[in-house]
Amino acid sequence: MAVRAPKMQMTLNGQQSPVRGTTIHQSETVNGVRQYSPYTDYQWDPKKAAEGVDTLGKHLEELKESRKLSEKMLLKVAGDLAEAEHQWLKEPNSEQKVILRKACEYLGSQLGSTYTETALIDFLIMDAQKRICQLQAREHGTKCIPRGVSYLDRDSRELKFTLERLRSHLKSLNEVETGLNNIIPGVVEVPATDDAYLPPQNLIVEALRHCQQD
Repeated sequence: MAVRAPKMQMTLNGQQSPVRGTTIHQSETVNGVRQYSPYTDYQWDPKKAAEGVDTLGKHLEELKESRKLSEKMLLKVAGDLAEAEHQWLKEPNSEQKVILRKACEYLGSQLGSTYTETALIDFLIMDAQKRICQLQAREHGTKCIPRGVSYLDRDSRELKFTLERLRSHLKSLNEVETGLNNIIPGVVEVPATDDAYLPPQNLIVEALRHCQQD
């Protein structure tokens, strides 16, 4: 079954990005390379499970190929960094040691960035596999719960910590949206107060409980 390419739109930086609702993972094309963000587009909601599963299957193949390339990059940069560190450690204080130190700093930064990209791809693969399971479950009137998922007790320390992280993330999103409005007025609708934007802790608890009971 042929899968249509997602409709594209221009972003603020002049790059191409899929229109919301046409693909599961947000991304943009930079220099001909698709770069994904760690976000799920919940406007993408295929009405027919078979079409959605087929689309996700092809998406998974692309992600797995990207994962292989990223892993090769990790091994290459890690090897180069280890060699540079070896040379730097044995070099006496000199101009050459400064050069080697800068090489280590660059390679270390590249290695950290590549690890982050690899972790992102792993998340996207997991997310796509989960959505396939969910679409198939919806088709058969059942429920898909990822392996290893557990729910926190309502009064647990872990749940309170999770709620604080959620609220902090929501506040960060609000600050980003406010910043966008300062650049282009009206581009994002932002509530007048934090109270209007941040759901009270009890509402988040109820949302988590609802998910647990479904």
